[in-house]
Amino acid sequence: MKFINTLLLAVAISVSVNCFANSSRLSVKVNNIVGNQGVVRVAIFNNEKAFTDDDTSGKLAFKSCVKPPKADSISCQFNLPYGTYAISLFHDKDKSDKLSTGWFGVPEEGYGFSNNPVKSGHASWNQAKFVVATPKQSMLIHMLKDNA
Repeated sequence: MKFINTLLLAVAISVSVNCFANSSRLSVKVNNIVGNQGVVRVAIFNNEKAFTDDDTSGKLAFKSCVKPPKADSISCQFNLPYGTYAISLFHDKDKSDKLSTGWFGVPEEGYGFSNNPVKSGHASWNQAKFVVATPKQSMLIHMLKDNA
């Protein structure tokens, strides 16, 4: 009986180690935030379709983080399985849950993407995607076009 208990314990430890061996703690810092009103919404997507189809609400996100800005930055922590992801974010100053835009869809609030592609409009999956493959990773995303 002692042998069976020892064997079961060894199997349980092995399974739990394998579960944690293929996951990562991703630290995301967002800087260049102008003003302290509203919240910053960070959305992580684990597939191209969700990233492309999302309406900035983050409803299609794999994981998300919502934080009020402190000084000019925020930080979010995510536990993620190894894989390929892309991040989109915006400064929801009016707490509408969506990126406010003006004429022709030009953003009126700050926004950003993983890999910091320099462009206006929504980044493509290929521009924003990154691989999570180590136990700890960090990323710095610069907020774009955040006019006070």
